[in-house]
Amino acid sequence: MRIFINNDEIQFSGNTLLDIIADYGFNNSSGIAIAVNETVISKNNWGSCALKEDDSVLIITPAQGG
Repeated sequence: MRIFINNDEIQFSGNTLLDIIADYGFNNSSGIAIAVNETVISKNNWGSCALKEDDSVLIITPAQGG
């Protein structure tokens, strides 16, 4: 299915946000935030959040600096 991760179109064969984390190198998921279609998804719900065609996923990772 086609979804968008941080505005990049990808073909995704998984089903949930946990699949995205595993497939796209977010091995250390602590400190990241995820929204689907502009709705923040609690980390407790990443495994049950089923994705659909054309969903937009925003993944925010921490950055250092000042």
